[in-house]
Amino acid sequence: MDSMKWLSLISIVLQFLAFWFAAPELLGEKAIRRLEINLQNFISTLPSVLLLGVVLAYAISLSVTGIALGISGSELGMTKEDMYQYMISLLICCLVYLVFLIRYKRIKNWLAINLAMPLMKKLIENSEFRFTSLKIGAVLFTLGFVAQVVLVFLS
Repeated sequence: MDSMKWLSLISIVLQFLAFWFAAPELLGEKAIRRLEINLQNFISTLPSVLLLGVVLAYAISLSVTGIALGISGSELGMTKEDMYQYMISLLICCLVYLVFLIRYKRIKNWLAINLAMPLMKKLIENSEFRFTSLKIGAVLFTLGFVAQVVLVFLS
C-alpha cells in the first residue's frame, strides 16, 4: 500500500514538471518576453524554496530521530551508544543547516546569474530549446500517466 502512495506521488510530480517543461513552447516567444521579469523573479525565488526544504528536512530528521530514540529508550532502556548516535545526527543536521544558512545569499546570487538569466535568454531567443523543452514535458507527462494507469491496475 505504501508503494502505491509513492507511485501516485511520483506520477503527480512528473505531470507537474511536464507542465513547466511544456509551458515555454506553448506560450511562445512574445508571451515569454512579456513574462520575462516575472519568470526571472520566480526562478530567483528557488533558493527560498530550497531553504524551506532544508529547514523542513532538518526539522523532520530531528523529530524522527528524537521520537525513535525516545521509543527505543523507553522500551529497551537507553544506552550510551544510542545517545551518541542521536548527538552525532543532531550535530550533522545542525552543521548542514548552518552551512546552508551561511551560503544562502551566495546560492541565491549564483542561481540568479547562472540559472535564471541564461534560462530566460534561451527560452526567449532559441525556439529549438523551447521545442526540446516541450518534448521533455511530453515524455514526463506520458511517464506520469503510465504510472497512474499502473497504479489503477494495482489497486
